[in-house]
Amino acid sequence: FNDGNSWRNDFPIRGRYDYATLFARERDCARVVRKFGLPVVKSGCPADGSTERQEIKELIASLEPKYGELPPKILGAMQRGSISGY
Repeated sequence: FNDGNSWRNDFPIRGRYDYATLFARERDCARVVRKFGLPVVKSGCPADGSTERQEIKELIASLEPKYGELPPKILGAMQRGSISGY
């Protein structure tokens, strides 16, 4: 995923892309919410919790005990594979 229109592309380093929350962990988001006392709004999406994103999240969680932390490995593979935008 790459937001080609993001103001954060090329900031602070030229050639850097903003990958938004591609690998943001929910536990990290929860930590930020607690730290800054941010409000949490329940999702109104009818597909909440039954999406491909949820399936992939569960797949990654099931593989990590055997293979370690996967997101950095996935991003590295995408970079080595010359996938546009990564």
